[in-house]
Amino acid sequence: MDLRRLLGELMREHGVPGAQLALYREGEFAAVAAGERVHGTGEEVTGHTAFPIGSVTKPFTAAVAMLLVEDGDVEPDAPFAEYLPELGSARPGLHRDMTLRQVLSHTAGLVADPVSPNVTRARWIAENCRAADMPAPPGKYFSYSNTGYVLAGHVVESVLGMSWPEAVESVLLRPLGISPVFVSGPGASAARPRAGGHVTGPNGVRPVVQSLSAIEAPSGALALSATDLVTFARSQWGDPALPSPLTPESAGRMRRGQLGSETAGPYGMADDWGLGWALYRDGDRIWGGHDGTGDGTSAHLRFRPDAATAVALTANAATGSALWADLLRELGIGDAVTGLGAGSAGPPVPAPPDLAGRYVNGTGEFRADVGADGELLLTIDGERRSVVHREGATFTVPDVGGGRMSHRGRFLRDEQGRVSHLQLAGRLANRADDRD
Repeated sequence: MDLRRLLGELMREHGVPGAQLALYREGEFAAVAAGERVHGTGEEVTGHTAFPIGSVTKPFTAAVAMLLVEDGDVEPDAPFAEYLPELGSARPGLHRDMTLRQVLSHTAGLVADPVSPNVTRARWIAENCRAADMPAPPGKYFSYSNTGYVLAGHVVESVLGMSWPEAVESVLLRPLGISPVFVSGPGASAARPRAGGHVTGPNGVRPVVQSLSAIEAPSGALALSATDLVTFARSQWGDPALPSPLTPESAGRMRRGQLGSETAGPYGMADDWGLGWALYRDGDRIWGGHDGTGDGTSAHLRFRPDAATAVALTANAATGSALWADLLRELGIGDAVTGLGAGSAGPPVPAPPDLAGRYVNGTGEFRADVGADGELLLTIDGERRSVVHREGATFTVPDVGGGRMSHRGRFLRDEQGRVSHLQLAGRLANRADDRD
């Protein structure tokens, strides 16, 4: 297969200015790069160009945390208050009992995004770890949380006595021969050429500025190449051609599903979640991986240790996610592992009236309204949209930009059968009293 031709065709179809593709399969490695780092500049993307990888940063933070577990510095099921004086203080209302295992598997019940990111660590913890603000109790629901990974990164810093960028570079990436670029934080640098982000609209391609606060760095500040991502994946399955920072046992724990049958899982994102890795089922085969989006960027990684296979894409446009879905089909991997929220199965059905209400996750708010004919309307970020309701109180949300990708969501009921939560793209929102 001509990977360069395939990547170029898909880039043109999806309006992506620059991208990288890396593939390791059957003992053979191939990598191609194409396009411009920043649209209109003529500066070529090479295999060395660093692309902001967004939330694909999270498995790297998780791996550093697991190194602390290996060394006996952190116990995965011990309350975080044992390692963070800020949580162990006498300040009332803080949630002290969440654990590293819960944080890395997104089951700690924390809000999706941190509030007040430009403050001190102590104040940030006080404003983001309040039990009263959590959308769910720890251990009961999956709720994707950038906040949790900020907390995990802070534990790394507290135990090692160095900043998160220093830790991830010195103990994880440097042994693999990877020189990272950081989008934000004290380690932000330009050691390698970095791709910029872009949005594609009716008026063409427009560059956008990357924006991420320093405190949020452990959840999304890395910039790497597709080759770097495949190298990291190969180290996770213990490829003998590479050093492995983690022991096989620890790497295996990261890929082991953490969500029991009693836990509401990552609906619309993946089939299960490990300690940092999303897990995708394709028949009886399990793929690990993660997706990441930044300001006008997209990054994706999937790997199968049992088949010694890994594939990664980095793209400097938000439409890279749709390119990724097409790419997997062309490579014969298929839709089962895209993780991009294909529409729910089953025909549309009228929505029951008790779904109507206000749902809150931190500063994020959704409003569901049900028409007399059962039409479901969902207000997201102030925009009211008609969505497709399906059996089982599931629904499909068309892509905001009018693209062909969609996102899956659902409503959850408590033990008494009352609607208690809304879950969209893995993020859980607690039903709130409209009188609040």
